[in-house]
Amino acid sequence: LAKNKWGIAMVQARILIADDDEVTLEMLEAVLQSQHQVTKANNGEQALTLAQAQDFDLVLLDVDMPGLDGYATCQALKANPQTAEVPVIFLSAKVNIEERLRGYRVGAHDYLTKPFEVAELTAKITLAIEQRERNRQLNGQIEEAMNTALTTADMYGEVGVVLDLQRQLSECKTYNEIAVAFFTALAQVGFDG
Repeated sequence: LAKNKWGIAMVQARILIADDDEVTLEMLEAVLQSQHQVTKANNGEQALTLAQAQDFDLVLLDVDMPGLDGYATCQALKANPQTAEVPVIFLSAKVNIEERLRGYRVGAHDYLTKPFEVAELTAKITLAIEQRERNRQLNGQIEEAMNTALTTADMYGEVGVVLDLQRQLSECKTYNEIAVAFFTALAQVGFDG
C-alpha cells in the first residue's frame, strides 16, 4: 500500500457518481477508474439506494437531475447516520454563488462548476478522502483516550476507596467501627457485605 504525505495508507477509494447525463458519467468513470473504484447512478434515488447498499468513500453529485435533485440527495445522505460522514462534491453547470452556497448548506464538502479541470477534480477528491481518513483516525484516538481516562478514573476510584479505608481503619478504636468502615468500603466498590 502506498502512503500519502501524512503516512496514511492510500487504497483505491470507492466513489459513487450520480449524474443524469450519460456522457458525463462515462467521462468521469474514464478519468477516475484508473485510481478508484467507480459506481455510477443516473439519478438521486438510485444514488441513495446504492449508498445504502455499499460503503463509499466519496460521492460526486450533479445538481440538476430529474426527480431527486443533487441538493435533496445530499441532504438525504447527510441525514442518514450510515452515510453522513461520506464527503460529497457537487459537479454542476450552476455557477452562481447562491447555488454554490446552497450546496455547502446542504452538507457538501466542495462544489466544482462544469466544465471543470480534471487535475482540480482529482486533487479535491484526494483531499476530501484524506481529510475523512484523518478524521476517522482522530476520532479513534479520541475514543481510545476517553476509554483510558475512564479506566484510569475507575482504577483511581477503587484505589481511593482502599486508601480511605486504610485511613479510617487507623482511626478505629472498636471492632464495630472497623466493621462499619469495611462494609462502607465494600459498598463504595459495589459489593454487598
